[in-house]
Amino acid sequence: MKPNWNKYYYDILDFYYWEPQHLGKIKNPNRKYRTYDDIFKHLGQMEVSLNHQLALFFNIVPESVSNGLLKAMTDGKAKDKYIYESHKTAKVIEKLNDFTQPDLLFEGKNSLLAIEVKLDSWSSLDQLMKYLLLYVLLKKKLKHVKRFSLVYLAKDKFDGIWEQEYKNKEELLKAFREYEIPDYTAKGDINIKPYKKAILKAIEETDIHFVNFQEFSGFLDSEKRKLGRSELGRGWSNFIDGLKVELKIRKLIK
Repeated sequence: MKPNWNKYYYDILDFYYWEPQHLGKIKNPNRKYRTYDDIFKHLGQMEVSLNHQLALFFNIVPESVSNGLLKAMTDGKAKDKYIYESHKTAKVIEKLNDFTQPDLLFEGKNSLLAIEVKLDSWSSLDQLMKYLLLYVLLKKKLKHVKRFSLVYLAKDKFDGIWEQEYKNKEELLKAFREYEIPDYTAKGDINIKPYKKAILKAIEETDIHFVNFQEFSGFLDSEKRKLGRSELGRGWSNFIDGLKVELKIRKLIK
């Protein structure tokens, strides 16, 4: 039986950890992690390494699979044909001085969709504001974009990702409408003042959704069943299985 594709992700990181000279670095004699298992355990607890694998997954799977997942994650509302982080959106984000880095961003014919992954960190109104500002700025560049979907993918329930414990989307929206938008972003020092009205308008054009990892696993299973038993279908099924193995190792799904 072949190893899951995720193993090669960790193998690559392990190689450069032990051979940093290929990245213009030198070995640290006081390095904290001294075995492959140490490295795997550490990286397997990081949100960013999961984001990398989700990005690879959505980049590589057929659009029918990725769009099926996005539709399921938005209760059937995201009916657009999406591609993962197009060249246009990537160029705009690159010019924004890193004030926000969406975990996963998709461009459709009429809309944008972002996925914010939450493991052990809180979300906040400030982070929501940054996503809305990103939507506003992208909308200026992408004239075809009219709506925005923001999906929170997390371990727990909706109220478990907010320090303020908003019980539902209605409470979150009410709090945001009362939120005092800052004049500048904390990161990147972008002047927000000219965009405040557009941000408040953007929240009315935004569909917010919450999906936990167990639900996401079920959506993966649904897409897998559509693939059939051809050689190509079995290949993509194995790819889906690899992502599920990663989620199980992290104890995000049963």
